[in-house]
Formats: sequence, C-alpha cells, structure tokens
Amino acid sequence: MCDQWIHGFLLPEVRLTWQMADNTHLAIKVEQLGGTFDFPLTLTIYHADGCIELFPLVVTKPVGGIVVPVPAPVRRVDTRDDTSLLTVKR
Repeated sequence: MCDQWIHGFLLPEVRLTWQMADNTHLAIKVEQLGGTFDFPLTLTIYHADGCIELFPLVVTKPVGGIVVPVPAPVRRVDTRDDTSLLTVKR
C-alpha cells in the first residue's frame, strides 16, 4: 500500500467534495489530482446537531465516491487534522 512513498517522491493530492444526497444520506467524492495512490483517509463529519463522526475510507482509484447514511443533516466534511502525508485541495 505504501510503495509510492517508498519508491517515489510524490505525495497524494486530493480534492474532497460532498453534498447531501437527501435528508439521510451524504455523498462524498474523492478525486486524486496527481498520480494514483493507495492510502487510508479518515474524514471528520460535522452534523448540524453538533455531533462529530469519524469516517474511515481507503482511497485506491483516481476518482471515487461513496454514499453514507447519516443520522442528521451535515454542516461540514473535512479531513482529519493529523493527515500530513497528503495535500487536500478545496
């Protein structure tokens, strides 16, 4: 999973977008902007009711998407603050 970091000089660069698909589902899209890497990515989902949820993903494709059930509307989705091995474009 980490061959690109061991044998290469680049770090993953991703664009994260999201939107509410409906009242109970969140659509998340992760797009790799440089080379294609395999890496784990933990998202922080901030719900409108004040709850915060950590959601782990494994990124393996140039563009990937997932629809996640959520208990309440979402205010914001962000990457974890400890994600320093990639660049996130907004």
